[in-house]
Amino acid sequence: TDPSGGTSYSIIGTSEFLSVPYALFSANGTPGPQGTTGPTGAIGSDGVTGATGASGNNGIDGAVGATGATGATGTTGADGSLNAWGLTGNTGITSANFIGTTNNASFRFRTNDTPKMIIDSTGNVGIGTITPVSTLNIITTPVATTNFGTFSLGAGPWDGVSSGKFSGSSGGTILAINGENSAAVNLLDIQRFGWSVYKISARGAFIYAAHQGVVGGETFLTMSPTYQTSVTSEKNMYKFNSNNYTITDGFATQRFVLWGQPLITAASSLNISSEVSTMNIAGAPISAGSATITNSIALRIAAGTSIASGVTNGYGLYVDAPTGATSNYAAIFNGGNVGIGTTTPGASNLLELASTTKGFVLPRMTKAERDAITLKVAGMIIYQTDDTPGLRVYNGTNWVRFTETID
Repeated sequence: TDPSGGTSYSIIGTSEFLSVPYALFSANGTPGPQGTTGPTGAIGSDGVTGATGASGNNGIDGAVGATGATGATGTTGADGSLNAWGLTGNTGITSANFIGTTNNASFRFRTNDTPKMIIDSTGNVGIGTITPVSTLNIITTPVATTNFGTFSLGAGPWDGVSSGKFSGSSGGTILAINGENSAAVNLLDIQRFGWSVYKISARGAFIYAAHQGVVGGETFLTMSPTYQTSVTSEKNMYKFNSNNYTITDGFATQRFVLWGQPLITAASSLNISSEVSTMNIAGAPISAGSATITNSIALRIAAGTSIASGVTNGYGLYVDAPTGATSNYAAIFNGGNVGIGTTTPGASNLLELASTTKGFVLPRMTKAERDAITLKVAGMIIYQTDDTPGLRVYNGTNWVRFTETID
């Protein structure tokens, strides 16, 4: 400043710079030209980050690039754990390994992406059904052009056409069905439309069986009753029951049990010199050990319930003689004693008739019919109805009359 308070300034020096107040210079002096910009100072520290701005719109997808070349196949990985089952077989399997479910769910099998078999959560197996109602439930549509059936068992293949039987080694059991000893249990029950067509129960049986290709010593069906230690009432080892029938239309001949007539066919000349039987009863029951039997009967035809009045003729046994053979016989009683009207024919009586209300009638015919008889034998007796009716006996040469006296 001016020491005297004025505005005059006199500054003289040779060793120090003079610093003139800029404000005074600006206020009072004329601005000079801008000086050269000095060097940039050091960068200061970062300021606080501002808030994120709003997202912009997505841009348009770019074009798909060209597929690159397939890379080289990598090395084969390590084998999986035992929980993975191979499609070509497995080794090292133990009793702890299994295929199935560990929760309460069914195990299903498919072919051609169609359900074919199921094991449900209760253990029932269904083939052709996904809702099995029994331990093994098989449902399928029969094929009329084949003989294989829905369910086939055998020791080998069966073509149903040429061989007509199952092939395989002899012996053994193809099917065994075991059940409890109860009349209420059916070991096998084959039904059609809700009716039991064929049934094998625990204590009885109703069976239809057909078989082809029987060879020597073969038995197609064998049923053996269970041994019972105590028999206090009537027991039927095998029983054929005939149900009650209500008839609404005229019926033809009805047979509740029918054994068909066998047809024996041979590919070449075959002479069967032994017996061929449609039905064979081996014999009357026999006793063993300390058992005793009062009446042992091989075949008994009981009278049954009294036949209603609407029946014209009732027969206990009706036998037709076969035709076409060299000799045809309606019945043969080969040895033994025959009793009619008695259960105890005399030991020396080949035929014994017993009745207090009925008589024995010999064949009745005319003389012409008598003379037409071929193969007459001595002792033949008839009753002649004309030309002096009466008894006639053939003596080996001629027919002769009995001497008759009015009684």
